[in-house]
Amino acid sequence: AFNAQLPDCWTEHLDDEGRIYFFNESSNQSTWEHPMDSVYRELLSIVQRAREADVVSSEEACAAVVRAHLQEVHQRAVRALEDWSGPYASEDEGEYYYNKRLK
Repeated sequence: AFNAQLPDCWTEHLDDEGRIYFFNESSNQSTWEHPMDSVYRELLSIVQRAREADVVSSEEACAAVVRAHLQEVHQRAVRALEDWSGPYASEDEGEYYYNKRLK
């Protein structure tokens, strides 16, 4: 995950001591962990559980488990984005997004 491409709006930086941190320009959030770490941890956990349950007996079976999980994650993301629209131009020359449920 550490070498994975950063998602949009994330940039990599070094602090004064040479440690890497990540910054999200759209939310002004910074973190020491790569933004994709949680995704890779979740995938590893799924594969480990499948192996322990003897569900995965080959690389093809492992790939099928991962594909099924990614489809589930994709559907969760689609549902999470349903209420959002935009971008819209704001008066200060920036952009904003609107959530109809949260208003």
